[in-house]
Amino acid sequence: RNKSERTKEGELAAIKKILAEIEEHEENFYTSQFDEALNSTDKRKLKQELKKNKTPNIPRTLLNKIIQIALDEIRNEVMPINQKMAACMILLLSQIGMRRGELHILEVEKLKDISILHGEKKAYYLEFFTYKTSSAKNGKWTETRMNEISIEAYEVLSEITKERRKGTKRLFVNAKGNPLHINTLMSYYKNFFIRNQDKLAFNLLTEEEMELVQENTIEYQELDGYTMEKREKMMGEKYFKVNPHQFRVAVANEFKNQGVSLQWIKTHMNHLEEEMTKHYFRDDSIVEQTLRKRSSKDGAFLEMDENNI
Repeated sequence: RNKSERTKEGELAAIKKILAEIEEHEENFYTSQFDEALNSTDKRKLKQELKKNKTPNIPRTLLNKIIQIALDEIRNEVMPINQKMAACMILLLSQIGMRRGELHILEVEKLKDISILHGEKKAYYLEFFTYKTSSAKNGKWTETRMNEISIEAYEVLSEITKERRKGTKRLFVNAKGNPLHINTLMSYYKNFFIRNQDKLAFNLLTEEEMELVQENTIEYQELDGYTMEKREKMMGEKYFKVNPHQFRVAVANEFKNQGVSLQWIKTHMNHLEEEMTKHYFRDDSIVEQTLRKRSSKDGAFLEMDENNI
């Protein structure tokens, strides 16, 4: 009774295969006698679980602030390199929707351009390596479209790690020139939200918007750039952030809201199937909640007087 409907569905499917194998070898054994049990998954609950477990979108006002702060940081000449790397990472995530693992192994000199509009302009794309959408064991090279912000982030990242890179093409490297471990990179990512809590103004988000962000506890390794005394004081404090995959959801929904075709979004997101792309689409629950909680009793308009809601 403590299993989710999704887990139960998977286990029942496995049991069904075992029973079918028995049926193949036993003359008087019929799997159909267990149909009621084997088909007992509650489809309504399953649908609710899938919806609940979907990665949420990012509130638009918060997303705008994250992007602007990250832009300010990569343009700041005195910003520490690790913090600049995190800002570049966040801009790439927010603009092109790359997966965290793909970003981690991003390489230098992979920004390409093609001539468009009879040679009058250029369009840019980025080559990167992925294991996610490849049947090949060793992954494959693919590409993503780039815009002005993502191009700036990539070029800044290439420049600030130029002296660090020693015999590696990887962009995210430590002071010794070795590729950063994914956990270290994520500590830099979390550090961005810790140091910018006040600027991001999570306290101004609505109750519904706060449900789309994560509450975390500060850990020692996330306080890069802080003094020992400051680290010890801040450890264990609460802070809010969005997870990296939420940017991917935000990018897909931004394209959808702009009226971009499903096929184009699928290609850009490097999905194998259109169904996976659709899985990323979110209804605007914030608008829905506002309409439901703020509509007048006859539903004709938004009511400002709380007594008449």
